[in-house]
Amino acid sequence: MKEIITRSALIIIDVQKDFSEKGGRAPVCREQADTMVEVVNRLIEKFKNRNLDILYVVNEWSHPIMRLLTRNAAAKGTPGAALDSRLKRANNLVFSKSKPSAFTNHSFGDFLKSADIKHLYISGLAAEYCVKATVFAALKRKYSVTVFSDAVAAQRCHKLLSSLDKYRAKGAEVISSESFRDI
Repeated sequence: MKEIITRSALIIIDVQKDFSEKGGRAPVCREQADTMVEVVNRLIEKFKNRNLDILYVVNEWSHPIMRLLTRNAAAKGTPGAALDSRLKRANNLVFSKSKPSAFTNHSFGDFLKSADIKHLYISGLAAEYCVKATVFAALKRKYSVTVFSDAVAAQRCHKLLSSLDKYRAKGAEVISSESFRDI
């Protein structure tokens, strides 16, 4: 069983209508997304019950080329940029970004420092893009990182397992939410 030793936070990356809901402009792997939302909601409850921080990170493409490449998905100010309607909201700690890593929003990193958070528990999507960029950026900044294998989804279904292997190879811990009962 996993125990929390240092100040920790659950990071929920890009679980937004255009990516995880049916009919979104740039959907991730459908079977992974539906399960992921359920698992993330259970994790939100666990973290909330322990008064631990829960941070939502949203992608809001503002660059015209990125908007074109993503079929205008999650464009700033559009309904598709909103959090998935199935996702529980624990608070209003929402950090927007326009590049893959959550750390490109300096307020995100500043919040982690000011709250003395040392361990990040990562969930969200897409495993091979924004989750990967955030995991690698966190490790580079010397955070302890745990990724919930059943709380992430890939853009392409077959990329999930190789993404999890890459996180492990860089030094992140990868566990299932079920093996994390002590939080």
